[in-house]
Amino acid sequence: MITRRLEDWNKQMSTGRAWLLLFILVALHILSFLDRFIILLMVDPLRHQFGVSDFQIGLLHGAAFGLFYATFAIPLRWLTDRIQRRWLICEGVFIWSLATLASGLAHTFPQLFVARLFIGAGEAALVPAAYSMLSDAFPRHRHASALAIFAAAVPVGAASALAIGGVLVQVVTGLQMDVPIFGVVRDWQLAFSFLERPEL
Repeated sequence: MITRRLEDWNKQMSTGRAWLLLFILVALHILSFLDRFIILLMVDPLRHQFGVSDFQIGLLHGAAFGLFYATFAIPLRWLTDRIQRRWLICEGVFIWSLATLASGLAHTFPQLFVARLFIGAGEAALVPAAYSMLSDAFPRHRHASALAIFAAAVPVGAASALAIGGVLVQVVTGLQMDVPIFGVVRDWQLAFSFLERPEL
């Protein structure tokens, strides 16, 4: 009787940890979309400061992010099976957070482009490691539900990125700061910086 109760308690604890893990991974997935999509709300400031064309905006949102995301996805999927996945996710979050912060400190188009490359590289670590961890955390009959909930973060994250990003851009509009070493940081740059404070 005591053994059965202990087994039931262990199962409940294991189930609770699995759902907590899923919640954390979904939250990180949604946050990754904030970093990825907020650039779409910066088109006018970027044109004003850097004189960028529509083609260059496309590079920042598409090629710059997608190039490193796709390039790093394959080796990171290989690493997922060989190192501790939680550390892989932590390092990915750290890299994309620093890269987003660097986006806010960029003073030239090439600097912003390089920062966007590293956002893609960092975010490439999340999905393969998350799928692997969720597959281990949940019993086989709950795999589909857990993975479907994690995948639902894609549309939720995209919608949240534009909504939250819009509010953030509106709050910082017109602000600017003089930061030692980095010089004047304008409103659109502050949006990137404020975005990263909770993650770092």
